[in-house]
Amino acid sequence: MSRALLNKITLALAVVGCIIALVLTYEHFRPVADIGCGAIGGNCHTTIESKYGKLGPIPTSILGLGMYLTVAGICVLRGRSLAANPSSESDEKPLGMALLGISLLAFCISWWLQYAAFFIILSFCPWCLASALTVTAIFAVNCYDYLILGRALTGEQKMLSGVLIFIGAMLAFMYAPGLIERFHYITRPIVKGIEPPKGGVANPVGVHPREEILREGLVFKGKPTALYTIVEFADYGCGHCKEASEEMEKLMKKEPDRYRLAFRNFPLGRWPWSFPEARAAEAAARQGKFWEMHDIMFKNQAEVDSPAFNLNAILAWGKSIGLDVDKLKKDMDTQEIRDRVTHDHDIGWINNISLTPSFFVVPSDPKGKVMMIIGDADAKTVLSNPNDPFWRGDTSSLSTQEKPNTRENTPPGAMPNN
Repeated sequence: MSRALLNKITLALAVVGCIIALVLTYEHFRPVADIGCGAIGGNCHTTIESKYGKLGPIPTSILGLGMYLTVAGICVLRGRSLAANPSSESDEKPLGMALLGISLLAFCISWWLQYAAFFIILSFCPWCLASALTVTAIFAVNCYDYLILGRALTGEQKMLSGVLIFIGAMLAFMYAPGLIERFHYITRPIVKGIEPPKGGVANPVGVHPREEILREGLVFKGKPTALYTIVEFADYGCGHCKEASEEMEKLMKKEPDRYRLAFRNFPLGRWPWSFPEARAAEAAARQGKFWEMHDIMFKNQAEVDSPAFNLNAILAWGKSIGLDVDKLKKDMDTQEIRDRVTHDHDIGWINNISLTPSFFVVPSDPKGKVMMIIGDADAKTVLSNPNDPFWRGDTSSLSTQEKPNTRENTPPGAMPNN
């Protein structure tokens, strides 16, 4: 195989890469566009809109497009050099080295992004995977071109190459089952998720009716005579919610006469088990074990990320805290429990919750104003300091200010069919 042919293959791959990068760039600026991801279980929008989808203000797809155009440009220059001097390598060798260096860097970045998609944001973008495979092909062609073509390998070099190929094959054999299972986990069929309530209109900023926040059936932690009831809206899959849960536990012990706590569900749809876990906690409440189930689910939050995680794990947690597992499973599937979780989400949306955790501070005085705190950082600061301006009705010091919810600014929610 000639060097000129390898250069043409690299150029063709670069053109394919440019097309892929252009499609991803179009999706970035036109999120409503259908680029075919959903047809094979992908979720390109989630991947593109994540923090890995951009470097500062620049979309990753544009950086990829720049890389492919650079590779194509070098191939064109190199092709002219090879055509002019077919027998000379001195003129085009620096260009070959540049191609190898660029493709190596792109190869590392592309597969790191694939790791982030599969194992961090739990999303699959077929176009991004196609780009990673294209970069891999470019890297492989240029490794052969620059390192092997025209060189007679010694016996030791051949043996080393064979060992490396064997190690690569064994690693692929070892990790392939886990990757396949992760792929099925991410692309599993989903059903319509919790959305803004039909016909629902969000309350004006700062207006949070007591009767909406303190629903019937809430399970409280703390003294009924406490000065304030903290109603937390959270998602069992949210890391910040786990941290907030730990902080609230410390607060209850430190200020037992000032605060009591209640919990309401606000599954965002970003974590596939949020809705089933919310149902499990509400079902556990029927057996008088709401807070025990609440605590054990946050304690074992990391286990939920495993592709092998399933409903049996939740039931096992229930059994470990003394629940009747058969009753727990049956109650989880009742329409009443499902409606309760959905109702919590609806009330949260109407009261302008857009992220978790969010808190409502309800004074024991029926005439007192219900106030909102967004995020665990502000909650920790405000609730631990009785002299904070917040207690005088001044929320200007809060780092996250309440904004009115609309259907347009609501993140899409989609729960796996569990």
